[in-house]
Amino acid sequence: KTSFDIPIETLQTNIIGTANILENIRLLKAKDGYDPVVHVCSSSEVYGRAKVGVKLNEDTTFHGASPYSISKIGTDYLGRFYGEAYGIKTYVTRMGTHSGPRRSDVFFESTVAKQIALIEAGYQEPVVKVGNLSSVRTFQDCRDAIRAYYLLSLESEKGNVPCGEAFNIAGEEAFKLP
Repeated sequence: KTSFDIPIETLQTNIIGTANILENIRLLKAKDGYDPVVHVCSSSEVYGRAKVGVKLNEDTTFHGASPYSISKIGTDYLGRFYGEAYGIKTYVTRMGTHSGPRRSDVFFESTVAKQIALIEAGYQEPVVKVGNLSSVRTFQDCRDAIRAYYLLSLESEKGNVPCGEAFNIAGEEAFKLP
């Protein structure tokens, strides 16, 4: 199911779930000095539909275009707020499209690969079915994303990342889907 099918559940899971975690960390920090590094995973979806040739940066205006992206705008703001207001060592990442081993086939690149494999094996007629082909996006390997998360966590632990700071993590070049 997509966020359009379950918008309230999507909003509750991402916004309220993130708020519950951050609020409990705030309370534990005040009571016992608990002070972890918190990675708040937002999404490049917060920017909405990107235009070819327009580079996004961390200051680009949000324009959510789905319940999922709106929920990620909420988590993004919560991560930044708890970092700035309470000094919780949060950092926010806005990951672009990523792929890698065991990627679910609900995403463009993995569903196309699966359909091609089914066609080659004779299990599907030779037509690849796709959704929205007007999307513009960058692509990166999920292992590169994990490395970025890890390095940001290390730098945050050392105090080199301002509380609540946001980082876009994306490939260098944007592509319009074929």
